Amino acid sequence: MIKEEVLKTEELLEDIYGMAEISRPMKLFRFPYFDKGGHQNGQAYEEDWQNYTEIDKMQAIEQFLKDQGFRQPRFKNIRQGFFKDMGFQNTPDMALTYDQCEYNLGNADAMLGSGTEEGIMALIDRNDPQGMWSLPDKKTSEIMLIHDHEHPTELFYKLIDQYIARDIKFILPDFN
Repeated sequence: MIKEEVLKTEELLEDIYGMAEISRPMKLFRFPYFDKGGHQNGQAYEEDWQNYTEIDKMQAIEQFLKDQGFRQPRFKNIRQGFFKDMGFQNTPDMALTYDQCEYNLGNADAMLGSGTEEGIMALIDRNDPQGMWSLPDKKTSEIMLIHDHEHPTELFYKLIDQYIARDIKFILPDFN
């Protein structure tokens, strides 16, 4: 099923790039919810997303992505421990090192208090280089997850203003 979905999406993307008459810099892929297919089911993923039990299935999906030409751009100065410990820098799919969690807004059970605007804003100052939050650490770069919602909220603009106020730079990785 995943193969068909990827191939269908790729066909659409190639058509879009063709209509725009621009060349595609590279083929990028991010698993929905970062579920790499290495779990028995969604509940197993939710309970322990870092513990893959279906290794053969996950490796087959990764090989399919490699065979289709997907790869990560080269990121500089990624130092988060979990990123390297999990081998994310060696996979054909995109990972992240910083999760803004703005999608949790309104969820009372959200991690780290990210169900509130205040909790989401507080993640900007959280410094946990072994985890997913270390924007204050100027020695490292981040692969940031923040969603572009159809109707940007006031919170989105507040977040961007805070990044700018903290002199956080948005730099594209090397796509070559």
